[in-house]
Amino acid sequence: MTDAHDPARLSVAEAAALNAQVRETLTPTFVADALRTGLPHYRARVLTIEVVVLCVLDVLIRGLPSVRALVRELRLGGVAGVAALHVSSQAFAQRLEAIPHTAFLLLLTHAVAALRSDTVAHPDRARLAPFAAALVGIDDTTLDAVARKSDAFPHVASGKLSGLGGRVGAAVDLVTGLIRAVAYDTDAGGNERHRLLPLVGALPAGSLVVFDLGYFAFDLFDALGEHFTYFVTRMKGRVEHRVEHTFVEAPEYRDRIVWLGGDASTERMRWPVRLIEVRVRDTWWSYITNVWDPTLLPAVHALRIYEARWSLERAFAAIKRALGLHALRTCHVNGILIQLWATLLLYQLLDALRAAVARARAWGPDEVSWPLLMEAIGMYARQPRSQPLPAWLISHATDLDLRVAGVERRKRAPISRDLSVDLQTPWVPLPLAQIQPRRPCRRPDRFAAKKRTKPSEKFLAVIVCDFPLAEPLS
Repeated sequence: MTDAHDPARLSVAEAAALNAQVRETLTPTFVADALRTGLPHYRARVLTIEVVVLCVLDVLIRGLPSVRALVRELRLGGVAGVAALHVSSQAFAQRLEAIPHTAFLLLLTHAVAALRSDTVAHPDRARLAPFAAALVGIDDTTLDAVARKSDAFPHVASGKLSGLGGRVGAAVDLVTGLIRAVAYDTDAGGNERHRLLPLVGALPAGSLVVFDLGYFAFDLFDALGEHFTYFVTRMKGRVEHRVEHTFVEAPEYRDRIVWLGGDASTERMRWPVRLIEVRVRDTWWSYITNVWDPTLLPAVHALRIYEARWSLERAFAAIKRALGLHALRTCHVNGILIQLWATLLLYQLLDALRAAVARARAWGPDEVSWPLLMEAIGMYARQPRSQPLPAWLISHATDLDLRVAGVERRKRAPISRDLSVDLQTPWVPLPLAQIQPRRPCRRPDRFAAKKRTKPSEKFLAVIVCDFPLAEPLS
């Protein structure tokens, strides 16, 4: 399905309604409480941190092209929740550079904690791996370019802008939809594998992480085990492996313990992995995991956990397009991180709204369309309003066509009748005594945080949410 609405630009009505909704949550008291503990020594001034926070959010929501455009709005009292202030573009830019990005990170952390009590968006996923301390998806994306309209790089060719934004990796809880950790790298050409272990290090021991083939590496698989972390991912084609034990060998389903990397390979793992293969439409779909016990993680659960990763793909699409992170508007690392944390903050607030609509209508959370939700917010702004936005969206969800039917089914592997029968095949127990670790063969520290050759390059890994999300907020 293709929506005619361009999610990269909000209409005036959409921006106004979204601003109003954000202000209901991010009240001055909420912002002050979030920043008080981390930034207690900042003196009062015209451009307070609270004013800058509201201005940055206004830039993102309305899609303003530059600091200059924002300052014009600020002078005329056009920034929601902020009285008119006569400041120069230079003064605002200097203030933005002086305020540490951690102020916005504190605000994001505070918002995630506030949303914690009402965020079980996917209770069915929690049942897929009840043994895991958390079920987390990890993915990575390039911050494509600094906005061409930002006036920051007037003499830089457009093709050169694509590498200026850096890359960001995120760990998102697949049960609640809340952000667990974020890793940012100024090097847009850096391999995403460098950001996996810092993200995993922010998770509790016993978590199960799911990621795509971009992270496929023997070193990382061994390192995840050393971090007491389970994983599920796809098996890469033509990877040499040797079968150690066969649980099931059926026409539509195979389940085995295998060693990745042959005896003569330049790289091999210390411990074996479990290779799960199912036949879907005459094609073998293959997955690997370090959960050896099929009773803990049945094959069909491994499939469904990997499919849940599409939630993270859709989250990145929403963050970059619907919320404008595809175009950065500052030219220094502190400013880029400010925009990153502010955009993630908006995403969490809107995703909680999507989850509330889906829960009230008994839909899957991913069945609520991001573009159509943004359109609906704009329609709400143009209507005589007797209900709050969440209640209005819930009561008119069908009329607004918010549901994209079948989006979950399109991403699910169909289970044929023959495959369903084979999945019930009794499995041969694994004699653990026969599994002995072997000496790994690897390049040392291959995916540790790499050494930097330029003083301007930085690597940052932060914990956004370091509490167990299964418990209610006290």
